[in-house]
Amino acid sequence: MAGVPITLLQANGNGRWQGWDHYFGLYAEDSWKVSRRLTANYGLRVDYDNEPAPVPHSLYASPRIGLAFDPRGDGKTVIRAGAGIFVAPVIFLVPFYLNDLGPNGNHINLALETITGQPNQLLTATAIEQGAATAANPNPELSAAQLAAAGITIQAPGPNAVNGVFYTIAPNFKPQYSMQSSLSIARQIGPNLAAEIGYNMYRSTHIEQSLEANYLVDPALPVDPFVGPFYEPKPGVTAGEPNAAILQNNQYSSTGSSIYHGLTASVTKRYDRGLQFQIHYTFSRAIDDTSDYSSLSTPFRPGFLNQDRAVSDFNITHNFVANAVYTTPFHPGQGGFWPRLLADVSISPIVYARSGVPFTLLVPGLSNGAGSHSSEARPFHEGRNTGIGPAFYSWDMRLSKVVYLRPDSGLKLEVIAQATDLLNHTNFSAVNNIFPNTAVVDPATGLTQSAVVPTPEGTVDLLNGPYRYQGFVPTSASELSTPLAFSSANPPRQVSLALQLAF
Repeated sequence: MAGVPITLLQANGNGRWQGWDHYFGLYAEDSWKVSRRLTANYGLRVDYDNEPAPVPHSLYASPRIGLAFDPRGDGKTVIRAGAGIFVAPVIFLVPFYLNDLGPNGNHINLALETITGQPNQLLTATAIEQGAATAANPNPELSAAQLAAAGITIQAPGPNAVNGVFYTIAPNFKPQYSMQSSLSIARQIGPNLAAEIGYNMYRSTHIEQSLEANYLVDPALPVDPFVGPFYEPKPGVTAGEPNAAILQNNQYSSTGSSIYHGLTASVTKRYDRGLQFQIHYTFSRAIDDTSDYSSLSTPFRPGFLNQDRAVSDFNITHNFVANAVYTTPFHPGQGGFWPRLLADVSISPIVYARSGVPFTLLVPGLSNGAGSHSSEARPFHEGRNTGIGPAFYSWDMRLSKVVYLRPDSGLKLEVIAQATDLLNHTNFSAVNNIFPNTAVVDPATGLTQSAVVPTPEGTVDLLNGPYRYQGFVPTSASELSTPLAFSSANPPRQVSLALQLAF
C-alpha cells in the first residue's frame, strides 16, 4: 500500500520542568598612563555559573589588557593592542534538554515506533487523534489506551526503552571560552582623514556540541569508500548507558574548537564640508569543527571529528563595505531656484560586496548504523564546507530633503526616499546541497564502486570528488530541486517613501 505512514514518533510523559540558572560575576578594571605616549587598560572578571543539574558548576577568571601607544607623540599615529579571555555561560538549552529529554524517565520519553507492514495501525491511530483534536489542542497526545486500541504498544519509558531517544552530558563538561587578541595601527593621512590596518584573532575552546554516544565502529566490517565505517551499539545495559535497544544518545560535550583570523583595512573621513565616508575591507578565515548546538547537526561519523574541521558555516573570506553621507552646501531661503531646491538635501549611499558562505554536499540517504543522524551525512572522502556559495553585491541609497515650515519654531518636514539593492542585482542566498544516493555496490565485495549524479554543472562524482562546486542559476522552477541549483534569493530591490514631521 502506498501513501500511508509506517512510523510513529510520539513524546510521552510530563513535559513540565522548572530549573534555575544562578549566575554571579564581578569585574574590576583600571587605567594607567604609563607615559605621555603609552596608556594601559587592564581588568579581571570573575564569574560563578551555577547551572541546574546535571550540568557542573563553574568558577572562572577572565583577565583582559589593552594598550594604546603614540610612537611620535604628535597624536597622528596610534598603535593599539589588546588581549583577553572571555567565558560564555552554558546556554540554557543544555540543562533543559538534559532534564526534560534525559534518560531518567521523569519527564518526556521519546521512542520511535516502527509499524512496518502494518500501516492500518497508524491509520487507526491517526483517526483516533483527529477525533480527539480540539481548536486549543489540534495534535493531542495519544494515551496508552488509545494506542492499544489502534494495536500499538508503547515501550515502557526509561533509559533503556526500545528505540529510545534521549540526551546526556559528557564527563568533564566545561563552559566554552575564547582567547581574543588584536593589533592595529591608525594614521592621520590628511585633514579629518585617517587610515587604519589591523589584525584580529579569536581562539575558542570547549565549544558545546551534540555528539552521538551510543555507537562504536564495527571492526568486523570493512570501511566503505563512500559510506565510511559502519557502527554498532556500545555494550552495556546499566541505566543511562547505551545499548542495542537505544536509537539515539545525544550527548552534550565541550569538545568543539574554532579559530578566526581577520585582516582589516579602512579609510575614514570625519564630517567636514558636508561630506563624511568610510571604506572598510576585511580578509578573514573562520575554522571550526562545529557551528551549531542542535542535535540535527550531530556529526554523521562519531569518532571522526577531525574530518569535520574545516571553514565555518559562516565563513566570509572577502568583505567590503563603503558608506558616505553628503549634505549640499546650500541654505534654505537663499539664492535662486536651484540653490533653494537643493538646500538641506542629504545623499547616503552604502555599497556591500562579499564572497559567499560555504556549503557541504550532503547525501541524507546514507546509513552507517550510527543511529538516525543522517541530516549531516556526506561522502566519506568529502570534507565539510567544501562548496563555495554565491557572492553578495548590493548598493543601497537614501535621499532626504528638509523643508522648514516655520523656521523660527523649528517646525520642519523631512521628505525621505530610500532603496535597498538599488541596481536590482539578484543575490542568491542558498544552494541546493542535497544529493540522492546513487551508489553502485560491487556484489562481490559489498563496497561502493561508483556514485555519480548528473547536474547542469556537470557530472558530480560523489565517491571520489572533487567537491568544490559553486552552484548554478536555475532557468525554470523545476530546476530549483536540482542538486547545486541556487534555491533561494535575498529580497529584490525595494523602494520606500516617507514623510517625517519634526516639531
